Amino acid sequence: MATSHWFIGGGAEHTAEMVRRDTYAKLKGAEGVCEVGDMRVLPTAVPGGAVRITIGSVYVNSLYSGAVRETYMGSVVTQETVAVPQNTEGSPRRDLIVARFKDPYVQGSPWPDPGAGIEDPDAAAEARAGAQYLFIERVPSVPGGTTRLQDVAGFESDTAYTLARIDIPASTGTITSAMITDLRQVHTRRLVREMRINALQGEERETLVATAENGEWFPNAGALQYIDVPVWATRMQIEGDWIGCLAGPGQSSGACWVEFGPSAGGNSRIYKAQGNNWNIPETPDSKAVQMATATEMSVPAAVRGVRQVPFIMKARIKTSSGNDARPYMNPGSSTKLCITFYEDALSVSDS
Repeated sequence: MATSHWFIGGGAEHTAEMVRRDTYAKLKGAEGVCEVGDMRVLPTAVPGGAVRITIGSVYVNSLYSGAVRETYMGSVVTQETVAVPQNTEGSPRRDLIVARFKDPYVQGSPWPDPGAGIEDPDAAAEARAGAQYLFIERVPSVPGGTTRLQDVAGFESDTAYTLARIDIPASTGTITSAMITDLRQVHTRRLVREMRINALQGEERETLVATAENGEWFPNAGALQYIDVPVWATRMQIEGDWIGCLAGPGQSSGACWVEFGPSAGGNSRIYKAQGNNWNIPETPDSKAVQMATATEMSVPAAVRGVRQVPFIMKARIKTSSGNDARPYMNPGSSTKLCITFYEDALSVSDS
């Protein structure tokens, strides 16, 4: 029986392979950068024929032939710069920027041992200890739309993680942010879901009357909720439901949405999520009203890590055949506000 181990005492030997297997198991095979801002590929401060890679760490699954569920981890500890030669052709060129692990000590590795040929054992050990094994490199002239190095002919078994693709127009030597497609993912995204339920009570009843673009809080009681925004959150999904809304005879239509953040004056907030329309068809009797909104968007940098950020459910009237036809809520109605915050790698344009 052939077995291996990790964290056994008594002087038992522990292999690099077991450390990589332990890392793979803890991440459940997930690859990617550690934090949303790690190892971003950006233009140089003065755009030119190079890109810069920010500091950070990355996890990469081993594709060496002898590997059994192993993951490498490496870091860029000072900002790297990678030259991108001018595209002198008459058609666009696509290059990848990748993080490649070149481990000469594993089965099937094509990489040379940095201590090979050094007769002095101490000098050989020092050469191996100080050698570089993680490289940030440019892979030129890949097919259009490529998002992964392993999809490029000749690189199928590379132990590498693709950070970005650069689409360089013909006869161009200056790399700008518009040419860079960010291909990073956070290896294990954090996610938090916040839900607020508001059920109208007692004699509460409110009819939607606002017709102006900025609308009104609907309903006034409970439309405002305070939610903590995680410091790591870069994306969020916003869902709002007005449950048990009613309307009398007639026709009306309008919109509903969620606003959040600091005050923009009046009853409005600085940030407004994309809203949804609602419509009540013409009928001679009372009816239930379907009002709901859902959107996905970036978390503004100004509210990341801020506690008790106000989120407000709002609505407005666009058309109405009369007051009776407008939506109203009563003690049989409630609202549900659900905000899902999650973590994703920042794009070139994000702050």
